[in-house]
Amino acid sequence: MSSAVIVDAIRTPIAKASPDQGYFRDVRADDLSASLLQTLVERTGIEPRLIEDVKWGCVQQQGEQGFDIARNAVLIAGLPVEIGGETINRNCASGLCAINNAAMSIMAGCEDVQMAGGV
Repeated sequence: MSSAVIVDAIRTPIAKASPDQGYFRDVRADDLSASLLQTLVERTGIEPRLIEDVKWGCVQQQGEQGFDIARNAVLIAGLPVEIGGETINRNCASGLCAINNAAMSIMAGCEDVQMAGGV
C-alpha cells in the first residue's frame, strides 16, 4: 500500500463572522479557496499538471456556493483544466473529510498528487 504524506499546509484567513460587518462578507468561497491553491502551488513548487484532483470541504453551501466550489477554485486559480474538483459537505468535518478522502485515494493507488482542504 502506498503512503500518503502532507507536504505543506495553509489556513484560510479568519475574521469576524457577520453578514453586515464580517471582513470576508463580500469574498466568495471559491475566490478565497483559489488564493490558497495558488499559494500552495507557489510554496511547494509543484508542477501544476501533476495535481490530479482537488478535494475541498464546504458546509452549508448556499446561492453561488451551491456549485462545485472545488472545481471553480481550480479554474479561478488558473490551474490546468484537467484537474478535477470535488466539493464535500459534511457539516463541521467537511475539510477534514476532504483530506481523509484524498489520503485514502492516494493510499489505494488511484492518484499520486492531490490538494485537499476546506473553506
